[in-house]
Amino acid sequence: MSVNQATAGAFDIGRVIQRTFGVIGRNFVPFLLLALLFKAIPAAAVGYWTLKVQTSTLAGNNPFGMFDGPHVLVSIVSGLIGVITVFVLQAALLRGTIADLNGKRASFGDMLATGIRSFLPLLGLGIIMGLALMAGFILLIVPGIMMLVAWCAAAPSIVAEKKGVFESFTRSANLTRGHRWPIFGLFVIYMIVAWVIGAAGSALMLANRNDVQMMMAVTLGIQVVVGTLSAMIGSAGSAALYYELRTIKEGVGADTLASVFD
Repeated sequence: MSVNQATAGAFDIGRVIQRTFGVIGRNFVPFLLLALLFKAIPAAAVGYWTLKVQTSTLAGNNPFGMFDGPHVLVSIVSGLIGVITVFVLQAALLRGTIADLNGKRASFGDMLATGIRSFLPLLGLGIIMGLALMAGFILLIVPGIMMLVAWCAAAPSIVAEKKGVFESFTRSANLTRGHRWPIFGLFVIYMIVAWVIGAAGSALMLANRNDVQMMMAVTLGIQVVVGTLSAMIGSAGSAALYYELRTIKEGVGADTLASVFD
């Protein structure tokens, strides 16, 4: 049976991973283009500016370093742009993933429109979730992890079902209930992969440690590449996880999920 068919039963980590990379492979060009526009290019621009400031500081031409007026202004503006682009990108890729699981192809325009339309709800979700997770991790690590796992399907619920911000928390908690240990295992796998990529990047930086400018340039390149791939995998994986949960708990197929966009 195809992984795109509805299959009731136990949560399957392998099935989620297979769907995630299958969707990315089939939609690599539009996904990459969206990730470049809303992740890589803004990150590269900010990184390049930061690299210039750091280089100037090391050369003794900028005694204020990262705290000079222009850099502070650029940091504020880039932060605001980053907040907007990250949620637009997330919603756009969620839209494309859900359409793919339905055996269809969402156009670049459709994905972008969904991203823009879903920006404000996802922003609200991100603020509330961020504050709650921060409190959970500060007070005790375990509550933060439990909330992260319980609410991992909140964003797809907003995009696919047009749930409200607070309603999406409840929706996600209901979907993940009974499957949180395997979901946690999926997160651990993601963290291990991210650590391996980070370690490889650190090795490249160390190889150029005698050339400060080259080391900074390599660092910037690694950050852009890792950020772009992480955005694609994270959003597609979130939608694949959401689809898996709805399939095994409600017997809902991708056609039902995608119908909300029709």
